[in-house]
Amino acid sequence: MSSSEFEDYEYGSEDDEWSENEEEIDEEQVEIENTFYEADDIKKSNPVEALSKFIRVLDLESHKPYEEQQWRFQALKNTVLLECNLSQYEEMCTHLSQLVEMMDSVARNDATDAINAVIDASGKIQDPEYSMKVLAMTIEKLKESKNQRLLFNTQAKLAKLYLERKDLEKAESTIQELIKSCQHPDGRDDSSKAQSLIEAYALEIQVCTLKKNNKRLKEVFKRCEALNADVSDPRIIGVIKESGSKMYMSEKLWENALSEQFEAFKCYQEVGNPRAKTMLKYVVLTGILCSSDINPFDSQEAKVYKDDPEIMALRRLRDAYEANNMVEVQGILNDPSVHILDDPYIAQYMEDLLRTVRLSVLQAKLKPYKAVKLSYLANNLQITEQSLINLLVELIIEGKIAARIDEVEGLVETTGGDRTTGRKEEAYNKWVRSLGSLHFQIIERIRT
Repeated sequence: MSSSEFEDYEYGSEDDEWSENEEEIDEEQVEIENTFYEADDIKKSNPVEALSKFIRVLDLESHKPYEEQQWRFQALKNTVLLECNLSQYEEMCTHLSQLVEMMDSVARNDATDAINAVIDASGKIQDPEYSMKVLAMTIEKLKESKNQRLLFNTQAKLAKLYLERKDLEKAESTIQELIKSCQHPDGRDDSSKAQSLIEAYALEIQVCTLKKNNKRLKEVFKRCEALNADVSDPRIIGVIKESGSKMYMSEKLWENALSEQFEAFKCYQEVGNPRAKTMLKYVVLTGILCSSDINPFDSQEAKVYKDDPEIMALRRLRDAYEANNMVEVQGILNDPSVHILDDPYIAQYMEDLLRTVRLSVLQAKLKPYKAVKLSYLANNLQITEQSLINLLVELIIEGKIAARIDEVEGLVETTGGDRTTGRKEEAYNKWVRSLGSLHFQIIERIRT
């Protein structure tokens, strides 16, 4: 063989070998792509099989240089989500740590989509320990990035988890980080971040409500009211309004509480939050407490619940109150089938509610008489005579009835005439109300 022929032969052999290697590399790449798409196609219908295929993609790419791993990030994302749905939480956390490590090496949109998907999935995790672990791992990575909005959303989810678990110290710490991220260096609120800021304050309000820290609650509530004009998200406003109503309820400012409750009810209903029904219950009860003439069931929003058994019971309660039927009121409240008193928040104000109803019934019972036996009235109101006398004294002092109590004869005599109070009585009433207000302020200072 001539030298030229030898060179041609050698060249041809190398070319054949290069072609074989190229074909081999292509086949591997084709397998990776095909496996990924096969997994993607069946991830809803057969998640277990899909998961094994995504893991196969990770295995096939693992020996390749990092910069040539085209499918690894998307395969990791799908693996994490499937393991989450299949409750394989330990494996999920392992793959999540690999996913967050790759965030800086992929397009920003891809990283954002992946993290958002993981955050959404974390809400479905049954084990709260793993839920928090997922969010904590994500937060640590996001703190290194410049995606502040995504970091805020993730921290907010973590704070909500802490609140659900009543871990108030960790919730408070996380919330303070959220608030700080929405403020200027000097501590002033950054109005350009009103949406995020009010969301953070809404979370702090929930902590204050749980801790019964009314002093701080008032401060935060005022800040939220100042920001309300710039924020229209009913999910956030609903929480703020509900918490504000609880603040007013604790101060027995029934009318203010009623206004906040109704706003919360409308916000919750707008977004389909199941707490809408709970808020409607509170609206009915607070409407009675403040002797409101407005019937909440006349509103368009409340008509959605007209066939709900619990709401129907509350409608009957409102009707019984308006009819001054104490026996019916007591019967509805004590009916175990409607569970009104099962709500500890409602039970907390039951004495106030019964007192309001009794005062209303007592006024109605006295109208047609000049003199009525105390025993008769006490029996109608289902209370002791001493409790009845206390109610009568309250009505007389407030000028709602003109009457005198004859305890010797066991009578209450209406004196007729104009039932409005004179200047002296009015001044006395104001003095009594001022003392009541001062008493409440002193108690609040002692508590805080």
